[in-house]
Amino acid sequence: MWGQRQLVLIYNAINAWTNQNENDFWRIILANSERRRARLATYYTEEYKVEQQESIITPWQYKFGSALEFGIDGRPRPDRPFVFTIFSNFIGERLCRVPFSVFSLTESNATHAELKVKGQALTLLNENSRLVEQSHLESKIRQNLYNSKLAIYSVATHCLANCIELDEVLKAYELSSALATFCLNLSKTLFDSLIEPEEFSIWQDRTKSLKELADPGFAFLTIAKRAPKYHNSLSVEDWLTDALINAGLPDLETIHNLAYTQMQELEYEILDGRYSNKLRLLLSIGRYNFVQRGIWGQNTLSMENLLQTTMQLPPVVLGDQFVVPVTSKSIQFRPDEMDQWIDEIINIEASLDRFIQACRF
Repeated sequence: MWGQRQLVLIYNAINAWTNQNENDFWRIILANSERRRARLATYYTEEYKVEQQESIITPWQYKFGSALEFGIDGRPRPDRPFVFTIFSNFIGERLCRVPFSVFSLTESNATHAELKVKGQALTLLNENSRLVEQSHLESKIRQNLYNSKLAIYSVATHCLANCIELDEVLKAYELSSALATFCLNLSKTLFDSLIEPEEFSIWQDRTKSLKELADPGFAFLTIAKRAPKYHNSLSVEDWLTDALINAGLPDLETIHNLAYTQMQELEYEILDGRYSNKLRLLLSIGRYNFVQRGIWGQNTLSMENLLQTTMQLPPVVLGDQFVVPVTSKSIQFRPDEMDQWIDEIINIEASLDRFIQACRF
């Protein structure tokens, strides 16, 4: 859902520029603003100096909070809050503050997928080598998990593991990836149904604004705080279903159908222009893959099923511009068509950046 919405914003901005209708140029600013909010400026992520370095890796202390983004005029915007985690070391020294941005949720997915592939690759080794590499991998995962410079990649996993008291790192990554995918697909109309924990009451009107923004990071934190503890007899889907019930949301099928319907409705928001058909094609592929993958990503890609997957995947463009299909289901592009699109989009992006720089408060 989130990705489909971003595609519409991006292509509407592109079509606004190529149409050269200045009354539509506001779409350029809107797309840029939404892109920047998804990542959140590095200003909102803080890393603190500590006096004492740990000789061994120990679990972090944590505290959740909220803050406000600044507007173009330099003033805090009450209608643009975000939530974050402050991490501290074993003696209470602050290490870093990391927002629950959309980027942090997508990185939760990417990190889980990377770890899963690495784990699968180990099965190709002989037993002795596998045990050595397994130990090395687990050590590396733990080092990265408690590296403040990499906290943007692990903040969602830390959050969930802390909320449900889970100390199995790989399972924490799996569950946080499922919840992150779900929150990125959560319909805006369901945010009002979220039952936030009592401790969020100190944020006052900010929770209302976070719901109005349909902030996926806020949804992730809210559901994580309501989620049940995990035990091995639970499937990921059953665990997630219980978490949603606790958070005041309907069942997975209802949420899935609502998300798909709203994806279809995005077609009505498309600005006609040179690239409208390209956008419609991408949206249709996205809807198809959404049905294959599911609301929380249960049909994940893996080394075992990559060649058998029914999902339509984009080709890989190598550094020398050579186009390589990933599977037989890869979306087909002629090399000259791909080269032309790359040249066009580079020029368009440069023009959009110049326009953005020309806008003033």
